Amino acid sequence: MRAWGPVHALLWTPPSAETQRKRGFSMADDESLLTNPPTQDVAVHVADYTRFTHLFKWGAVSALVIGLFILIFVL
Repeated sequence: MRAWGPVHALLWTPPSAETQRKRGFSMADDESLLTNPPTQDVAVHVADYTRFTHLFKWGAVSALVIGLFILIFVL
């Protein structure tokens, strides 16, 4: 096992809060950019992104339904 490194490092363990602060990986408290955009351009981009995610979600759902229909009734 020495060739791979320490055994405890081979298993994934969540980093401690101190390690996250040192590396700068702490989570944001809120996403103020999405809830309160600073400029009109950012607000338009946020609105477009919201529409895109809804379109992407319903496209994935419809593709799943069509795929299941083909799988069950055609094949």
